[in-house]
Amino acid sequence: EEALKKGKEWILTDSYIYKYFASEHTAGASLSMLTSLIQEFPVPDFVFKLNIDVKEAAKRKSKYSRYECGAVNQCNEKQFIEFQERILESWEIFDQQSWHLIDAQAPVKQKLAEIQNQLNI
Repeated sequence: EEALKKGKEWILTDSYIYKYFASEHTAGASLSMLTSLIQEFPVPDFVFKLNIDVKEAAKRKSKYSRYECGAVNQCNEKQFIEFQERILESWEIFDQQSWHLIDAQAPVKQKLAEIQNQLNI
C-alpha cells in the first residue's frame, strides 16, 4: 500500500499472497477463511507463475524450512517433496486464468524475455 500511495508505477513482489495461502490451505486452514482473506488484498495486474517439478525444486535447495515441509520437526528432502506436491493441489483455489505461466527451468534470458514481452517493455 505504501508504494501505491507514493505513486510507484511498478511494484514487484515474490510470491505475493498465493504461495502462503496455498501452503496454509494444505496445512489445514479453512478454505472459506482463506477466500475471505484473499478478497482483502489488491488483485495484481500481472502474475507470473514459475512452474517447476517439485523434485527439481528440491535439488536446487541447500536446506529446507519447517514451513516448506508442513511444520514437521525434522525437515528433509522427502518431507519437502511430499508437502510441496500436496501444495500443488491447493493452487487450484486461485483464479489463474490471467496468469502467465513460465517454465522455471528455461534459461534466465528466456524467462526475462517472456516477462518483458507480457509487460510490453
